[in-house]
Amino acid sequence: MAEPEKPRKHDVMISYNWDNKETVLKIREKLRENGISCWIDVENMSGSTLEAMSAAVENCTIFLMCYSGKYSESNNCQAEAEYAKQKGKIIIPCKMERGYEACGWLGFLLGSKLFFEFSGKYPFENKMNDLLREIKVRLNMETDDKLSTEVQKSLRTEDRPIAKNEGADISRIVKEFQVHDVEGARHIAHSPPDKFWIGYEKSIALIDSEGNKLSEIQRYRFTFGAHSVTKEGHLVYLSGVSVKRYLSESSSENFITGTNVDGWKARSIYASHRTGDVIVGLQNEGKGIGKLAVYDNEGTYKQTIENDANEKPLYTWPRYVTDNINGDIVTSDWYGGIVATDQAGTHRFTYNLSIPRAVVTDSNGRIFGCNNTPKIHVLDQNGKFLMNILTGSKDVFSLYIHQDTELYAGYDSAKKIVVYKL
Repeated sequence: MAEPEKPRKHDVMISYNWDNKETVLKIREKLRENGISCWIDVENMSGSTLEAMSAAVENCTIFLMCYSGKYSESNNCQAEAEYAKQKGKIIIPCKMERGYEACGWLGFLLGSKLFFEFSGKYPFENKMNDLLREIKVRLNMETDDKLSTEVQKSLRTEDRPIAKNEGADISRIVKEFQVHDVEGARHIAHSPPDKFWIGYEKSIALIDSEGNKLSEIQRYRFTFGAHSVTKEGHLVYLSGVSVKRYLSESSSENFITGTNVDGWKARSIYASHRTGDVIVGLQNEGKGIGKLAVYDNEGTYKQTIENDANEKPLYTWPRYVTDNINGDIVTSDWYGGIVATDQAGTHRFTYNLSIPRAVVTDSNGRIFGCNNTPKIHVLDQNGKFLMNILTGSKDVFSLYIHQDTELYAGYDSAKKIVVYKL
């Protein structure tokens, strides 16, 4: 008797409801054009439905969950998604229905995961390019191991002169340490003199300088730059529909309320040590726009920064916020890049950085920003590119500058902090 044919491995399994078949097939074709193998039931189904589906999940690397209201009502879709989670697959959600808010089993499974929207709200090509970048990073299709090795070598050697226009890395690794008992390192805020608040998933952890977790705060949902430390040393953080101020391990108080109204949701927060102001980044997902709300150090509202001189939105999703020595407010915006305005809210410049992550500044006015590339971009205070600091990894999510001499970089999946000399 011939042995049964072994299931073929594939990069991506696409899970979807048939109401979205047309868009899903477009996604599949784009994936194939980029050398990404796919499993989709329109062409692969045979024999027992459960056996075929389970084999598809078991043999994929990425589970592409194209969800909608109809998807949430399908027993088969639920079985696929829950089995993918059980098997530890990389789940990338794609929202197929405009305005749909997942709840029940689907809301629980999605949690705080980022999603790519294919509901027609945004141009298909734009979202497809974003999705392709994410999938390629997850599949390590863009990783250059040789480059990574050479970069790490260069970071550990003594500083070398910079040739004109070379864009060379002038920093080196001072130290690195693991962050223990956490799920990532997506945001860093310094808690003087020698501790840090680290943000990940739905929690914030206080760690010491060796990466040991000292305490933890549970939050309602995960966002990126969702906590900050005031110049007085108080932790402020987003929690549900309010901004809270941390008092002790067992106590927090409402600091700012009324942020999440009329479709707006708080996504990021920054407490300025220069002005004392607290800046909250908000997103209106239904309208696809963002804004900043500025409060004084007592939590009293001061102003909103939302549009440029032509009344066009400056932001889509403000994920991290900081300020600069010249008074500028600098924002890492999901689709907009690095956006700078003056204190009055007048647009100064936008630096085109694809899907940026953390952004920080130093006392010289330099701006440091990272994204899903193995380098940190360094700009002057007017948005002019100065150089790259090469890291050799696309895992850097968070940044913090210590006394203008050291750059702390949080590696999310590796759960570690690497300190570079500036």
